[in-house]
Amino acid sequence: MPIYEFQCTRCENKFDELVRVSVDLHAIVCPKCGTNSPRKLMSAFGFTSGGKTVSSAPSSGCSGCHSTHCSTCH
Repeated sequence: MPIYEFQCTRCENKFDELVRVSVDLHAIVCPKCGTNSPRKLMSAFGFTSGGKTVSSAPSSGCSGCHSTHCSTCH
């Protein structure tokens, strides 16, 4: 079962939920206010594109250099 990120349409609380593929989104309830109309968000913590791993988290550089992009490391 995948974990999806949601945002409540009433109180704007962001939360994660372990969801079966066949579950109706109206069955998901905001843990903060109880509203059952969340909006599914696009999660971008990391994905693969064209053979390169892309992450939304800022990089602190490679272990051997101080660059913020590993493509510039030698």
